[in-house]
Amino acid sequence: ADLVVARQEDSDEGVPLALRCVRRGLPWLGRKFEIPETISDPLSGLRAYRVGLLKRAMRENGGEPLLRHSGWAGSLELLAAVAPHTRRVEETPSEVRYDRRARRSRQTLWKAARDYLDLLRR
Repeated sequence: ADLVVARQEDSDEGVPLALRCVRRGLPWLGRKFEIPETISDPLSGLRAYRVGLLKRAMRENGGEPLLRHSGWAGSLELLAAVAPHTRRVEETPSEVRYDRRARRSRQTLWKAARDYLDLLRR
């Protein structure tokens, strides 16, 4: 596979508010980006990219940076950048344990909303 995505299977229990809101709004955001249909969780940060896939995306981008954002917005931006070059995408289940986190998420609802609105303006 060119891209392997860990599909996070979790309930809303313990999930940060920003992540819940962004995931609920994702179908609306997803219309702007061409994301492979086989990816059920485009916000998953657990992905493995084949090096050749990243090289093709960078080459087509003409030397410009692939990412302008960090965090979830950057993750979605990278996924959208490599999507046209993927031949095969695999998903694997992954359990998220928010109760085992050492610290609270640094991502706030307002930062996530600002980043995604900025992505939509692109």
